[in-house]
Amino acid sequence: GLRDPAFLSSAVRDLALAFPDSPITVECQLDTSEGVEVLVGGRVDPQMGPLVTVALGGIFAEILADTATALAPVTRDHARSMVDRLKGAALLSGARGRKPVDTDALADVIVAVSRKVSDLREQQAHADELATVTRVIHTATAWGDPERAQQVNVVAVKELLGRLDPSKLEQVIYFSTASILNRALQLLSEAEAYGTEYIQTKAICLGQLEQHPLAGRCVAIFPTLVFGGRVDGTSPFPTSYLTAGLRDACRYLWLARCLRADASFHFIHAADIAQVCCHLALNPHQANPEAGQGAVRRLVLGQPAVSVNQTVAELCRWRGVWRPPGIPLWNWLIQLLIKILPIEMNEWDRFSIRQRHFVHDPISPPERFGMTSHAATLEAVFEDAGLPRRGAL
Repeated sequence: GLRDPAFLSSAVRDLALAFPDSPITVECQLDTSEGVEVLVGGRVDPQMGPLVTVALGGIFAEILADTATALAPVTRDHARSMVDRLKGAALLSGARGRKPVDTDALADVIVAVSRKVSDLREQQAHADELATVTRVIHTATAWGDPERAQQVNVVAVKELLGRLDPSKLEQVIYFSTASILNRALQLLSEAEAYGTEYIQTKAICLGQLEQHPLAGRCVAIFPTLVFGGRVDGTSPFPTSYLTAGLRDACRYLWLARCLRADASFHFIHAADIAQVCCHLALNPHQANPEAGQGAVRRLVLGQPAVSVNQTVAELCRWRGVWRPPGIPLWNWLIQLLIKILPIEMNEWDRFSIRQRHFVHDPISPPERFGMTSHAATLEAVFEDAGLPRRGAL
């Protein structure tokens, strides 16, 4: 109903008065007054599975229920047939002097939405599309169930690579975990020996990637400990396990401040993982330039290593808690605390305690690619997570 610039200016002033603490942004949108409103959507039905729907908008969808629905994914020909089934399809062809709609473009949108909602674990259903892919960002993973971890983390990855066309494929960005690498970024032998089903299957997959014919086009991403989101859950982004754990870390700060632990680690913020991933995906792929590695380029995403003592000290400063001289965490004391505190331990946990220093060289923060980190320090992480400086958590 904004008929002219005067109405627009008045509406912006009204918004500014109604929301004085919020910035007002006005964007010019594409004028579609002469087009035909079309709705395309997808959902996963508990009984039917993934579905894609196309409908003419306005009264056609709301009153006449003029829609066409199909199981996802759909092909381009199937998408065109869905459009043809609409009762008002003639409007798209230019009825009553209207300009015809680009139905090929509409079919492409339907296909794209159907891919979004369909189950990508069923790779056969996407075989034709996978054969046209030029770049892959593989983040799928599973843990908790050994059989499912094997199928998702090993078998499905091998199947996916087999469906890609080497003549078209440019790059595969594969997400793993830094826990399976030693200091020199080589596969940690203990990963397969003591690791959880997640650690073991990630180690197996890396070994298979190194031997794969497409290894030279693969970049393996190894995030270290990941922060992200906010401790109160108000972030529009997911809260990582590590950020959520800051609450418990602060609750036990009364004890941790009195102890000293000889251990160190790297951390990375989820926003910085995204930065590096986008940089890799948007630039030409290169053969692995990293010295001492195989065909698969290995990038450990992390900031410079910090010690556990440094982390506790930073938390104490942030929360305004006094930190007295501490007691060294000798091995016998660690074992005693494990028995006293509600801590469940497996073989990998025990190995991690013996290992103590999970550090790597080289590491790859955003600065290595000419960018600036979103959260390069623990203080920046606490600030970004909304960790209160005082009071209850």
